[in-house]
Amino acid sequence: MASEQERGLLDAVLLVWRGPLPFDLGAEPERFVPFLHALDVGTVIIDSLKDVALDLTKDETGSRV
Repeated sequence: MASEQERGLLDAVLLVWRGPLPFDLGAEPERFVPFLHALDVGTVIIDSLKDVALDLTKDETGSRV
């Protein structure tokens, strides 16, 4: 999707968070926006719900997400 010429721009503006968040988004959703602000993030793309909400298979967690 991006050319080698655009790599520098992507390196400067794209942040990829690998793995789970340092908190359970399903249990503590109020922590998400301050967490993003601390990282100076403006746009969020969640690729895997399992990484942002622990115990996603539980009805309670799934309904919160």
